[in-house]
Amino acid sequence: MGLFCQMSVATPPVDCAAALGNVRDYLRERSLSVPPVCEGGPSAPPPPGALPGPPWVELALPQVAGWQRGEAQDEGPERGFIVEYDFGGRIAATVYVYRAGVPAIRRDPALLMAQVQGALSGMRQAQQAGRYDAVRELGPASMSAIGSAPNAHPAAYQRVMITREGTELPSETYVTTHRGFFFKLRISLFAEPSATTDRALSALLNQLAQSIHE
Repeated sequence: MGLFCQMSVATPPVDCAAALGNVRDYLRERSLSVPPVCEGGPSAPPPPGALPGPPWVELALPQVAGWQRGEAQDEGPERGFIVEYDFGGRIAATVYVYRAGVPAIRRDPALLMAQVQGALSGMRQAQQAGRYDAVRELGPASMSAIGSAPNAHPAAYQRVMITREGTELPSETYVTTHRGFFFKLRISLFAEPSATTDRALSALLNQLAQSIHE
């Protein structure tokens, strides 16, 4: 469940994937099921205004009302394809699609949680380099989802509080998979949470969820 907005999680009842590893057990324990999209399977045409991905991964990132989508950075399949979204300077969200040298990427909770821990380590390194004053975990990492019914995708999730120049900034990290790559989303809040920011985040998460495929 997100730090900034509260959403129910449910997914479609059909699975066309041959195997999804440990995540199948995770979902069954919680009365959820696996989204019906197979890796490499057909996908719907991208919505108007969608940003196409790089040549090495099929991807279409949406244009979301109220959000300004930045220019894409393509650093290759290992380092990643990076796109930033900004909601009027109040929320920043960055999408990373990458491989990071992992040979067989799948929706295994242990694999996803390792990527979340790697993101936390990167924040602590930024603190040591002087970019942040402090990095504080707001509870342990856990399994959550990107999006809400009926298009939620299982994701590892971590919330932290970053202190920069004396100001505390809540931050969330989600990691799931997309067509054999990791799909990471980092969200930072620069204003007090409100109904407006909750709606904006819900819209962003749900529309990004439509762009993700197992």
